[in-house]
Amino acid sequence: MTGIYEIWIGDNFYQGRSVDIEARIAAHQYTLKKGKHNKYMQSAWNKHQTFEWHVLVECDASSAQSYEQAFLEANVGLPNCMNLSDSACGGWNYATESRGEDWKKNLSSAMSGRKHNEIERTAKQRSWTPERRAALSERNRIRWAKFREERS
Repeated sequence: MTGIYEIWIGDNFYQGRSVDIEARIAAHQYTLKKGKHNKYMQSAWNKHQTFEWHVLVECDASSAQSYEQAFLEANVGLPNCMNLSDSACGGWNYATESRGEDWKKNLSSAMSGRKHNEIERTAKQRSWTPERRAALSERNRIRWAKFREERS
């Protein structure tokens, strides 16, 4: 089913679009349960542990973006809206095209035979030192504070 959906977690909501709403909802649930979603949705999930969703508009893929943009313009900025962007241009993999068997085969063939050797693994582990993680974390905190300030 293609269209616009809305997710409610506690008193907070998120709106999005997809050409396969059921698959997209399953992806949201999976990332929430793994603790890997955007910070607003993850925080709401961690607090309430509830998840309700429904379809707002069922439409064809060509008109879904304009519907989503209208919903975002009306709701982003409300205290209980968990959408991070007021633009409907994100989420290519769920919003604009469905991943079929061809996509899976192409990805599989592109990735086959690729393995990280021991030198690459060691270099990757070394590059994420606690100091670097702390510096990146602080930089992101500052960015988000500026972002929230601009939107207020």
